[in-house]
Amino acid sequence: EDDSMVDLTDEMEQQQLAEDADGADGEGTYDQGMDDLRSQVAALDAEIAVTEEELASIRSRLQQLRHERASKQSALEAYIKRKRSKCDWSSEYAWSSDVRRIADEYFGVREFRRNQLECINAILSNEDTFLIMPTGGGKSLCFQVPTLVWSSGLTLVVSPLIALMSDQVMILRSLGIGAAM
Repeated sequence: EDDSMVDLTDEMEQQQLAEDADGADGEGTYDQGMDDLRSQVAALDAEIAVTEEELASIRSRLQQLRHERASKQSALEAYIKRKRSKCDWSSEYAWSSDVRRIADEYFGVREFRRNQLECINAILSNEDTFLIMPTGGGKSLCFQVPTLVWSSGLTLVVSPLIALMSDQVMILRSLGIGAAM
């Protein structure tokens, strides 16, 4: 039993004794008052014990739920990762006809080079896309076509070469596409 509860019980008994001694109706009243208080304390002790058991049960359930959530979150992330890795970026999408039309109409491209179409589809699917191609491999088309398919918004291209930026801006402007450095 908790020491503070024992101290409180002793203190309550002493207070009751003092009150009864000061003007009690007799011993029957004192015994009855003390018995009432003891039964009230016992009832509160029982309620505290039940509440502590319930709290322990709730804490245990909370821990189970957190563990289950973490497990499900990991499974979800693994599922998403597997789904993305299985995605066929070379297949047909809602924008495929626009991609082919824009590539042909603006850039004279009827056949895409290796990984260009896949990169364009990934970009238009709002996927983070990382493309490594050699110089002259056709990287510019991979960001220019999606920009024209979207037809609104802004595409920011960071280039380490001023000459390349100048050439890109000049070509885009000659095609009637807004571009600036």
